[in-house]
Amino acid sequence: VTSSANITGGNILTGGLISAAGNITAANYIGSVRSINYVIDGGGVALTTGSKGYLYIDFACTINSVTMLADTTGSAVVDILTSTYSGFPTTSSIVANAKPTISNNTKSQDSTLTGWTKSIGAGTVLEFNVNSASTITRLTIDLKVTT
Repeated sequence: VTSSANITGGNILTGGLISAAGNITAANYIGSVRSINYVIDGGGVALTTGSKGYLYIDFACTINSVTMLADTTGSAVVDILTSTYSGFPTTSSIVANAKPTISNNTKSQDSTLTGWTKSIGAGTVLEFNVNSASTITRLTIDLKVTT
């Protein structure tokens, strides 16, 4: 690099050269890494099973990993379902048999996502459904995505 250049927006680029004018040439655009977060709060009591709400995603992305964090040691299994806006409220699971799971712990992480439908289109509705839970009163679900 023979001159200063600013790269903003969290874009990841591989290859490529930065010219004297600060232009990036011959680069492979990988995309921006973002997080989609959803908090399930039991209001001070252990989480119950069932649908805990919806989140509208207005940009296309690919899911790379899921992280769950709990306020106390316990267990939880969460299903993530999707729908198009026009098809809402009918939803279907995207996690196959690999539902995000915390087992007698305060955290879990999965970047393998075996069987998941990882592609999310712009205008998708996500639904978060607790299949089972014990002890945990607040749970944060973080989907790491690339746009």
